[in-house]
Amino acid sequence: MAEQEIDTIRHLIEIEKNASILISEAQTEADKRIAVAKAKADSSFREQAARIVAEKEAEYEAKIKEASAKYNDLLSEYKVKIENSLKSIDFFNNIAEKYLFA
Repeated sequence: MAEQEIDTIRHLIEIEKNASILISEAQTEADKRIAVAKAKADSSFREQAARIVAEKEAEYEAKIKEASAKYNDLLSEYKVKIENSLKSIDFFNNIAEKYLFA
């Protein structure tokens, strides 16, 4: 009877050892899968971030060009107004001279 109990205990220990090995292998496989999934997620994140950054940089550059063009247009208009106002002053001075001091 003692021999049968020893065999039963040995059998249970063998089952526990196999279960431990199975759990260890499962944990190793899970760690591998998690690492692969994390690498994919990181790669996807970097690609999306790079795409968004590129889009935002392009938008920024477009807005800078637009603002620069607008600034140049306003500056040109201002220069024309200044030049025209100087011509108007000369015209005014000539008329004033003609009628007031002639």
